[in-house]
Amino acid sequence: MAKMHSNKKIHQIHKLVDQIGLPLSKIHNLIKNIIETEHTNKEQTCQATQTIHELFESQKANANEEHMFQTIRDITEQQKADANEEQMFQSIRNMPEKQKANALNLFNIMRYPKGKHANEIISPYLQKKAFEFVTKNLYQWSDKDLNNENAKLKTKNKKLIKKNKNLIQKTQSLGALNRHLHNRVSDRISTIRSLIRKSKEISQIEFKRQINALFKTNNNNYSPRMIWLSTRISQTGQVFLKATVESM
Repeated sequence: MAKMHSNKKIHQIHKLVDQIGLPLSKIHNLIKNIIETEHTNKEQTCQATQTIHELFESQKANANEEHMFQTIRDITEQQKADANEEQMFQSIRNMPEKQKANALNLFNIMRYPKGKHANEIISPYLQKKAFEFVTKNLYQWSDKDLNNENAKLKTKNKKLIKKNKNLIQKTQSLGALNRHLHNRVSDRISTIRSLIRKSKEISQIEFKRQINALFKTNNNNYSPRMIWLSTRISQTGQVFLKATVESM
C-alpha cells in the first residue's frame, strides 16, 4: 500500500518535471530524497505511535494504581468512621437514662447556626473553647463568696488557736501534776525506807499505823499504790517488805 502510494507520487513528480523541464539526474535525486523522507516519516510515525501507546498504558496503569489506593483509602476511612460511630453509640448506651436526653439536646444545640457549615456539629476547637468558658464562669467565685470563705477560715483558725492554747495548758498542768505525784511517791518511798530502818526500834502497831497513813485514803479505801503493793506481795508469796519497796 505504501509502495503504491510512493509510485503515485513519483509519477506525479515525473509529470511535474516534464512541465518544468528538469534534467534526469536531478529527477533521480529528487525521487531518492522523497523515498528517504517517506521512510524516515514512517519510522518516526511508528516511534510516535509506540510512544503514544506506552504513555497510554502508563496512564492506564497509574489510573488503576490510583484507583486501588483510593479504594484502600475509602475502606480505611469507612472503618475509622464505623469505629467512631460504634464508640459514640456505646458511650450513649452506657449513659444513665436521664443523661441520654441531655446528650440528644447537646447534639441538637452544638451546631453552626448559619454559614456554609450550618447545622453541622461545631469543630472540636470550638467545643473546647465552649467548655473552657463554661468551666471558668460556672466555678468562678465572686468577691462575696471569697469574703465569706475567708471569714469562715479566720473563725476556724481562731478556734484552733484557742484549742491549741488549752492543750498547752493541759499539758503543762499534767506535767506539774506528774512532777507532784513523782515527788509524793519519792517522799513515800523515803518514808517507808526510813520506817524499815527503824522497824526494830518501833512497835508493830506504830509501823502499821504509819504504813496505813501512807497508802490508805480513808478507813474503808486503799490507794492504788497500796493495792499494787498487796498484789506484789501476794504474787511473790513472801513478806519481804524491803525488797518490794525498793522495786517501787
